[in-house]
Amino acid sequence: MTSSAHRYYSIDSSVLIDLRRYYPQTVFPRLREAVAELARSGRLRWCDQVVDECNDDELKEFIATYPECRARIEDFEPQLTGLMRLQQEGAIRAVKPSVTRSEADPFVIALGLALAGRPADQIHVALDTGQEGVVVSAEGRKLGAVQSGQIHKIPDICDRLNLPHCSFLEFLTEIGYSG
Repeated sequence: MTSSAHRYYSIDSSVLIDLRRYYPQTVFPRLREAVAELARSGRLRWCDQVVDECNDDELKEFIATYPECRARIEDFEPQLTGLMRLQQEGAIRAVKPSVTRSEADPFVIALGLALAGRPADQIHVALDTGQEGVVVSAEGRKLGAVQSGQIHKIPDICDRLNLPHCSFLEFLTEIGYSG
């Protein structure tokens, strides 16, 4: 098992939004420093679609402070293509067909797959052994059995792909934050 000291994290906008909303710098300076250290180490990554969902000035300032954390689509395009192939095959439901805006979830998962070193031709539901070098961190709760028309949440898709994931609270535990 890979220790958390060597994990890379592809994070959803909910992590950054919750950090600002529930853990203000003035009350939780050590938490902010722990997250900043993870960003400086290059182990915290986010994609442009996550940045687009963060429209708060404080979040924009935080993101701008760590340009090395921003992954470009070229960094994970093969994995995104593989994920969308699974969507077309009906194996996963990562996006709603009727959505006109870009949703970050498939991009966050594809970045996680790339950080885990998962080649696009090895993205198969329930067939991969999974690599423990990456955790996709999101707040989405598992839906389990998905009703017709529902989209899968990040944890559901990660489970199907054997890609480790965690909630924000689990993320804090994972990075060793203890208040």
